[in-house]
Amino acid sequence: EEINSRERLVTPSRPPPPSATDVCEALLDPRRVMHFTRTKCTGQKGVGKFDMFDGSVCGETIEFIDGERIVQKWRFNSWEAGFKPSFQTLKNYSTVTMVLKEPDAGNVVLELVQTNVPEADAHGNENVMEVTENGWKNLIFARIRNAFGYGANL
Repeated sequence: EEINSRERLVTPSRPPPPSATDVCEALLDPRRVMHFTRTKCTGQKGVGKFDMFDGSVCGETIEFIDGERIVQKWRFNSWEAGFKPSFQTLKNYSTVTMVLKEPDAGNVVLELVQTNVPEADAHGNENVMEVTENGWKNLIFARIRNAFGYGANL
């Protein structure tokens, strides 16, 4: 097929697949978190305090091995009355453990386990676990995929 001089065949290129380090940056780098959440956040890639979704989620990254493991003390600010955060002791926080595996280059699998989630929030809603799981799936991982084009294994 002949293409005249005023036409060009354009083939879209796919972005390179993410590495486990890219996924860590998407989860922890405040500029990237602000990009996919479209809200204010604080924090850093590595160990330290963070908040996101304009302070609706806060916590502290307590263990970080780049591209391999993230452990956080984590909570919604709406969790049940008396479930008040204390950064001094990190009481009343759930524990989030994310393990990243890269069986093949560009194929990142993230496994997330969250423990110590309260049964009810401050308003008496007893669906905290479902809300928390939905938040991870739709407000974090789906938005990371949309913002950065990362694959379906997150």
